[in-house]
Amino acid sequence: MVEPANCRTFPEGTVFKNREGRVVSINEDNFRLKRIIGEGSGEMQNVRAAVFEAEHVNAGNKLVVLKMHYDLYPFHAHLSRERYQEAFEDEAEVIQAISGSGHSPQYITHGHIMQTADDPYPDDGEIRILAMSRMEGVRYPLMREAGLVLLPADLKIIMQQTVETLEYMRQQGWQKDIEPDDVFYNPDTKHMYLSHVSPISL
Repeated sequence: MVEPANCRTFPEGTVFKNREGRVVSINEDNFRLKRIIGEGSGEMQNVRAAVFEAEHVNAGNKLVVLKMHYDLYPFHAHLSRERYQEAFEDEAEVIQAISGSGHSPQYITHGHIMQTADDPYPDDGEIRILAMSRMEGVRYPLMREAGLVLLPADLKIIMQQTVETLEYMRQQGWQKDIEPDDVFYNPDTKHMYLSHVSPISL
């Protein structure tokens, strides 16, 4: 059992890269973790989040995205765990609700599993996992770094599709303030995707 004094923060650096290649099972779906995309603690200080590109084994190894939230301190106050679980369920519910917008990831499945011996806190820690479709495009703030130049017509498309997506969310009973980092854009298909729709973030 890890002492509480050692459970306040995760080790610095990438913790979960060595998960690449493993198969994770959620409900009746199997996913092979291919590549870690991002990792961090974000707003939830007692949770470490990792985002993986994965193969959906049940769907012909189609590439998807898995968001995995690891408990940092699994035997912390029950109220904290309940709060994290509520935020996670909100995220899954929003993804399902706005999948029809055409500008968000498509929901696949979600659930939780227990951490195992080689996870950071295996005694009682959970891993909450949300599987969704992979978005084709580049995050808006990284466009210039990727060598992409947005024309005025592209900016107009992004704004129009963002407004349409927010209105769709509102009709489904959800609201959100959009940050530039939330927006993916594919200049080839002229399609915008909203990536971050919940209280849980990296």
